[in-house]
Order: sequence, then structure tokens, then C-alpha cells
Amino acid sequence: MLKFDIILPLFNPTKFVYDTIDSVLAQEYTYWHLWIVDDKSRKNILSELEIKYNSFLNKISFIQLNENGGAAKARMIAIEQGKNELIAFIDQDDTWFPEKLRLQSEEFNKNPAISCVHTNIQITDENGRLLQSETNLDNKWRNDIDWNNLEGRQLTRTLYIANRIRFVSAVVRRASLLSIDGFNTNLFGGEDEDFWIRFSNKFRIGYLNKKLVTRKKHANNTSEVCLPERILGELKVAEERAQDFNYLEDLYPIKEKQLLLSGVRSSLYRKKYKLVRKFFRMIIKKYPTDFYLLLKSVRYIFAYLIKRLLGLI
Repeated sequence: MLKFDIILPLFNPTKFVYDTIDSVLAQEYTYWHLWIVDDKSRKNILSELEIKYNSFLNKISFIQLNENGGAAKARMIAIEQGKNELIAFIDQDDTWFPEKLRLQSEEFNKNPAISCVHTNIQITDENGRLLQSETNLDNKWRNDIDWNNLEGRQLTRTLYIANRIRFVSAVVRRASLLSIDGFNTNLFGGEDEDFWIRFSNKFRIGYLNKKLVTRKKHANNTSEVCLPERILGELKVAEERAQDFNYLEDLYPIKEKQLLLSGVRSSLYRKKYKLVRKFFRMIIKKYPTDFYLLLKSVRYIFAYLIKRLLGLI
């Protein structure tokens, strides 16, 4: 019987964390243990959770960290405490469908050659309303990848340009994760991309074309609030992985340009103007003769300024 360790890192969680934990408890497949790691939140959330979930202490372990080290480090600390063959990940704002672990365990049993099974998702706002267009686009990107036939270098090249695996949907084999030394705990931003590039380079990845996860989108999502800073981390990962795997070298300029433009745009709409200047200077320094790239970044800036003048943002 396959058993799961479920990893839930916390940092200043909102009320949605209770829905997250409840969705784990509601799993049809019951061979799992949940590890909740608090990454030095401002308030002692673990005490509240231990009281609320007191009757499930045989299924849930709580770990309090003394200093904030980021989600990757928190995940690794929990992983080192566990021992089960499969590792699943969930984030503090997201929930699982009840059948998720059951269907993924069945997929691992059917195909012992795979080291990961991930799924589609649905995206909602903070009130639970389905964001249909965002959901459809996110899943379309995944469906466009031939997961059954792409592996090794081909799949790694695909994920390098655009990572389409949501960690909240993924389950990996413990042995496979440990063989690549897990997560890079020194990163803030790009840690997911870094992991899947290294993982796909070595292992086969399975895919279930089913929506088994709900990702809740709201104003306090770390991935939204800190997007420009996280893009800086992704730039570092893109460069380092292209150096490590020579078959990615030709893709590096493409990836870097994508990230630089995203950095300009995301910084503008979060009013992080120092970062706007930083990304724009990087474009001028690295690609001074790429007039398309320069023009597009300038268009982002002018479009933003016009919207500000018109009071649209």
C-alpha cells in the first residue's frame, strides 16, 4: 500500500488555511501523514491549529521554525522528518478534491516507471467563485504538452521555457526527490522552476488530465505580491540551469527576455518603481540592439502611465 507524506508550509496564513487542512482530512485515500511547518509567522498559528485538530494528532505533525527561511527550506525540513514513499505538496490557500490522492496512487500503481504524477487545477477568487478563463488557460498550457511521449531532455527544454507543473497538484517519489537533493533552499523565486528542470532531466513525469486542486487567488498571495522579486530569482535559475545543462544554452536568451519583460510589467502594476528601473536597465545592458525587446518594454511603461493619467488604475 502506497503511503503519502503531505507537506504544508505556512507563513502568516489567512483563514483559508482551515479549508486547506480540511481538504486533506477529507481525502478518500487515508494512507497519509500531514506535516505542517510554520516558517516563523507573526502569530503562533500552530497553537490554534493543534487545538482545532486535536483529534487528528495521529495523522498530523506540527513543526515550528525559529527563523524564516522560505517555503523551500520549510518543505525540506518536513520532508526530512517523514518516511513515506510518496510526497505530496499543498499550499496554505489551496484545497484538494477528495479523490486526489486516490487517483494519483492508482496512477503510480499502474505505471511504476514514473516518478511524479501531477494534475489540472481550477482557480477561484477568495469568495470561491470560479475564474473560468484563467482555469481554462492554465489547464490548456498543460494539455498542450505530450507528457506520455516527452521525457528527458525534450521535456526539460519544454519546462525550462515555461514550467507547467503546479506543486499543489504534484506527488513525487521520495527516492527520486532525494536523489536530486530536493529543493534549492537558497532561492526566493524560481525554486519551483529549478526543481522541475532538475527533476525532469532525470525522471519520467506522469499527468492526470483531471481538475483535482483548487487554487484560491487573492490579494495576499505571496506569488502575486512578491512577483517582481520572485522573477529575479527565476532569472538566476534560468542562467544557472543553462550552464549546468548545455542542451538548454540556446533557450537561455529566449527565457531571459521573457522574464525581463515580465519583470518590467509586474513591477509597474505593483508600483515597485525601483524594480522597474532595475529590469529596464538589465534589458538595455544585455540586449542594447534588440529593438523589439526595447520597444515592448517602453510600450508597457507608456501604457501604464496613460492608465494612471486616466485614473484607470
